[in-house]
Amino acid sequence: MNGARDASSERALWTGALADLHPLLLALYPPLALLARNLGDVAWADAWRAMAAALVLGVVLVIAGRLVTRDAVRGALWADGMLLLFFSYGHTYNLIEGQTVAGFVVGRHRYLLLLWALLGAAATWILTRQRAVQPTWCRFMSVVVLALVAMPGYVLLRTAASSVAMQAESMGAEASPAVDPETLPDIYYIVLDGYGRADVLQDLYGYDNTPFLRFLEDQGFYVARDSHSNYVVTLLSLASSLNMRYVNDLADLPIPDHAIARTLSLMIRHSALREALAARGYQIIAFESGYLRTHIYDADLYLSPPPLEAGGLRFNRFEALLLDTTVFAAPLDLLQREQGERLRQIVVDPEYEAHRRRILFTLEKLPEVAEMPGAYFVFAHIVAPHPPFVFGPNGERMPQAGPMTMADGSHFQGTREAYIAGYVGQLTYLNRRLEEVILAILESSRVPPVIVLQADHGPGAYLVWEDREQTDLRERTSILTAVYVARDTCRQSLYPSLAPVNTFRVLLDCLFEAGLDRLPDWIYFSTTMRLLDFVDVTFEVSHD
Repeated sequence: MNGARDASSERALWTGALADLHPLLLALYPPLALLARNLGDVAWADAWRAMAAALVLGVVLVIAGRLVTRDAVRGALWADGMLLLFFSYGHTYNLIEGQTVAGFVVGRHRYLLLLWALLGAAATWILTRQRAVQPTWCRFMSVVVLALVAMPGYVLLRTAASSVAMQAESMGAEASPAVDPETLPDIYYIVLDGYGRADVLQDLYGYDNTPFLRFLEDQGFYVARDSHSNYVVTLLSLASSLNMRYVNDLADLPIPDHAIARTLSLMIRHSALREALAARGYQIIAFESGYLRTHIYDADLYLSPPPLEAGGLRFNRFEALLLDTTVFAAPLDLLQREQGERLRQIVVDPEYEAHRRRILFTLEKLPEVAEMPGAYFVFAHIVAPHPPFVFGPNGERMPQAGPMTMADGSHFQGTREAYIAGYVGQLTYLNRRLEEVILAILESSRVPPVIVLQADHGPGAYLVWEDREQTDLRERTSILTAVYVARDTCRQSLYPSLAPVNTFRVLLDCLFEAGLDRLPDWIYFSTTMRLLDFVDVTFEVSHD
């Protein structure tokens, strides 16, 4: 009898422990899942405050559940229900927003909030009145929650481990004879994200980029008038251009899906071009871009703007995205209408302002490299004219509505017309600032520099990520490529269809006799979800 009582007590203790624990894990699931989906776009550090808040919410609801139901098991189930309602509201609203039934608009906050309140009241009534709730229900929920948390947890842990275990493939550049760095030209690789080729901008955007190209040619740039990107995704394009080779072979390696982006990021950070130039006496300078996957943190000099001064309550991008999935989506929308300026100051403006500041900081600091002693390879990934559109044609701040995102193509949060208008305005301002930067670099350089202005891919107003047939491949793959190099033999090596994979093969071979043969200029399509599922579209693009 005592043994049976002891076993029963042990099961009760175990059930009570599960009741306390699994709502806390359920509270952590939404921020963990959001972080796992957005790794590379948001920093790990941006999620800690949200996770702590979610954990506190879980604790509060567990305590409240016990007080409401006067029972640990039923209290835990009540906390589960409240958490599910809290974190699912924004997702549900996004699905039904503006939906109508028989001409009546049902997709409105007032109706969904009422439904959510009724569901919460029903759950409370059932769990306070119904005494037949079994401990097995709690154990079942514990298993379900553990399975849920395990999915993003696995992705996050494997991604963190891959940062230590994986190393990018290198071309194995050999050390070169010592050269006086003062005699070497600084090399600037300025990646203008999503900068389209002139003919495409004219045909699809109604924008005449001739004045800017004429300016470049007047300064001595070679403009590759038929340049294409080799890939349609930033990570693939930069991993390819910086390693001077195609990256299609990654598809044959046993790389887990969650580690593909991390692998490409490592290839960008520890590239063959970096190694080859370091062996020849170059120091590496890199700028913060805001896109974490292209940050070269361990450069000899890593430059980023000073942080925004904190003034009162501020939400970072991750927190704003998470809030938008919760019940807070309703009051945030109300605030947006009634106190829009205040909401922008709290949630929206800081992230967009930080993005503006990164671009302005890079443009301001680039010419200063020319005045520094030594030889430098400068990598500046400028996320413009790519979304978000934070500059008007005169550099003015553009009004923003939702949380900051760099989504492009069919993932862009707006109409095609809004994309084109925002793109043209931002491009207009960017061109003017680039003219100032180029003139300053050329004027301040002791040795004529090498400057590569190149896009990683084209714009995305007509890009449908999930459907190649619906995508305008010419728009997405036709890019700006302009190269300034003083040596005549180097200029003669450049050609109209120069693509990113060959840009530095040509330049290193000319400048340093590196012996790198030119590769075919192929073009591959893949999506952000299936990065390594390559489709050769060279023929399609070249025959448009």
